[in-house]
Amino acid sequence: MMLPLKAHVYFFGTSLIILLIGIMLCVFSEDMTIDLNLKDTYYVISTSDLTYILAIIYSFLGVLYFLMYFLKFNTKKILSRIHVAITCGSVFTYWVLYPLVVHLDKSIFSPDYHTILLTTLIFLVLITQLLFIANIFIGIVQGKK
Repeated sequence: MMLPLKAHVYFFGTSLIILLIGIMLCVFSEDMTIDLNLKDTYYVISTSDLTYILAIIYSFLGVLYFLMYFLKFNTKKILSRIHVAITCGSVFTYWVLYPLVVHLDKSIFSPDYHTILLTTLIFLVLITQLLFIANIFIGIVQGKK
């Protein structure tokens, strides 16, 4: 069960946590990158760039939720809760599962297990954004409270 905070608070909080962890990783470690292998293309993303991109995206979602709250759009609470839980939860899920995946990659699984985790979370978050878009349209169609 989620705390009785508004959705924009979760997104702004997640954005700040992403920035803090990303800045700490950039300051206290060497140039770290995330390697993503999709079919025949190999993507290398620096953690500092990824930190800024994710913080901007989560802040933008927070601003959209704040505008919907401020303008009193009548959105579906269940869609908002699912969207917030999956979108914000995916960041924390990645940081919790990443050390486990790195350990398992070294012992049992293939080296692409990290890519599978990252791709699955990205796909889940992108699908969840459709709920957010549907919720915005519901708010626009139903009008203000």
